Amino acid sequence: MKNLTLDAVKDVTLDLISKNGKTSSLDVKNELRNQGYFATQSTVSDFMNDLYTSREVDYTVNGRYREYTYVSVAAPSVSSVQSNLGGLSLSSLSPSSPTSPSATHTKVKTPKVKSPKGQWRNLVALDDDDVVKGDWYVFDKDTPTSGNNYTGKASRNSVRYCFAQDCGFPYVDTRATRVK
Repeated sequence: MKNLTLDAVKDVTLDLISKNGKTSSLDVKNELRNQGYFATQSTVSDFMNDLYTSREVDYTVNGRYREYTYVSVAAPSVSSVQSNLGGLSLSSLSPSSPTSPSATHTKVKTPKVKSPKGQWRNLVALDDDDVVKGDWYVFDKDTPTSGNNYTGKASRNSVRYCFAQDCGFPYVDTRATRVK
C-alpha cells in the first residue's frame, strides 16, 4: 500500500469536485483506497482540513458532513475592472491573448455546450455593457479580473465548461459567480 500524502488527497479531491461538483472526505477516502493508498477517515479528514485552511477548497455542512467545493471568489464589478484599466474601454483593447479582456468579452452566440453532467445549454457571451444582475461571470482562478460574461439558462458547471472550452483554460481552474 502507498503512503498517503497531502498531494494525493488534493489530487483526488479536485478530481472528484471536477467530476461531481462537490465531494466529501468519505468519497475521497474511498477513491484513495481504490488507488492503493492506506487511508483512514481520520487522516483524510485532517488532510481535507489542511486543504481548506490553505484555501485550496471550500466546504459547507449539509447537516451531517462537510461537502467540499472549489473556493468561491467574488467577481469584480464591471466598473472596477474598467477603473483598473485606467479609463480604457474594453472594446478598444486588441485581442493579443486568450485572457485579454477584448478577446474574452465578445458578443457571439456560442454553440450548444455539453456540461459535465451531460445537460445541453444555450449560452450567449456578453459585452460588459450588456451584463445584468443574474448573468454569469466566469474566469480563470489565476486571473479573476479577466473573464467572460454569459447569459442563458445554465448551471455553474455548464458556464465553467463553456469558458474553459472558449478560452483554453483547464476546467478545474475555472470559477463562476452570478453578477450582483
